[in-house]
Amino acid sequence: SEPRVTNGGVDYSMSDRFLSDGSFLSLRNVQFGYTLTGLPKISGIASIRIYVAATNLKTWSNYTGYTPQITNSIAADVNNPIATGIDGGVYPVAKTYTVGLNVIF
Repeated sequence: SEPRVTNGGVDYSMSDRFLSDGSFLSLRNVQFGYTLTGLPKISGIASIRIYVAATNLKTWSNYTGYTPQITNSIAADVNNPIATGIDGGVYPVAKTYTVGLNVIF
């Protein structure tokens, strides 16, 4: 169940044991809004827009780590091409929800 230990506790032999499918589908930006126009001139308001927006709303993936959107997160190996794609435990991108109201006079 565990790979063979070699070379003083470090196993340098090639293995696909720790490979994981990093494919994902992500819903990044969504905004729903409604604009009210043609309001009575007495109100002094030309239009009103009400909206709700979300960023990084949902990610679909079978990846077992925090996020499949990994970067070269090992600070000491920023320029090391071999370290590219290694998951160093990067936190997922934060979700953001915004509600707004735009009034034009």
